[in-house]
Amino acid sequence: MKKKNIIVSSIALLGAVTAIGTSFALYKVMPEDQTANIGINTTADVNYQISEVTTDNEALRPNVGEETGKNVDTFGFNIHGVRNESSVFNQPYVLAQLTVTITPDQENENKALFGEKITVAGDVGYKEGTFFANTDARHKIVFGEADPTTGIITGTLKTYIYVAANDDWSVAPGEGVATHNPVNLTVTLDDTYNGASFVENLAEMTYTVDISLGEASDEVAYLTGEMNSWTSNDDTYQMVANIEKEEVLEWMWLGTITEGTQLKGIKGTTWSADPNAVAPANMTGAYWNGRGDGAVTFS
Repeated sequence: MKKKNIIVSSIALLGAVTAIGTSFALYKVMPEDQTANIGINTTADVNYQISEVTTDNEALRPNVGEETGKNVDTFGFNIHGVRNESSVFNQPYVLAQLTVTITPDQENENKALFGEKITVAGDVGYKEGTFFANTDARHKIVFGEADPTTGIITGTLKTYIYVAANDDWSVAPGEGVATHNPVNLTVTLDDTYNGASFVENLAEMTYTVDISLGEASDEVAYLTGEMNSWTSNDDTYQMVANIEKEEVLEWMWLGTITEGTQLKGIKGTTWSADPNAVAPANMTGAYWNGRGDGAVTFS
């Protein structure tokens, strides 16, 4: 078998996006000297980073005669935000959009067939037992149907991820104070498509895995009150979803507000329950369920 060529490139995209591109081949062997490099763009507050991508050492191949095939390529990488030194952002989690695009060789006449015979799935890791780990919409990358002409398959997920003090990838969810979220990605070949038909149509097909991570916009919750003249969209008091909260979705803001300050939570047109919350002495954070039936609480 021929060796598989690995090409990794840094891609500059708009919107403070970190992106990588890796080219893989079907029915070929990966070289031992695989390396990966990433490009990093920054915002004023947070860098979005993707770690080196790891994968197994065997490429997709069908069952052919007595040779046992392998119908799943598995890729692993980590994602997180890193707070800039000059940033005033002090929350432990940040909203991000992860996008994965699988592109077959566009010069290959069977690129549309590739899209028909490949299924892609992806999952972002969170601590076991948390709302984010137990809710598909918070951790599963949603992939659409392959483009019928190009065979390209794209998946996206908008979710909250850890913010680290630096680019250390050492502590994963469930192991202490986490520094990143691990991501698992699989590219699966239809296990009924094998033998001579595969060899004739897809044996020389290559595909590219493009991964990008960047800023995202969404309806979020804010703290509002006497400290900001009841402003309903003050970025200084923007709350983040608590990815370590068990069972239910919780919005949180870590910081100190002067004791006795009256405040409420607001998300869209929904206000926290009456009466107004009052900031306590030695406050370290505020928490809210994002609904009108819940009041703001403090730590």
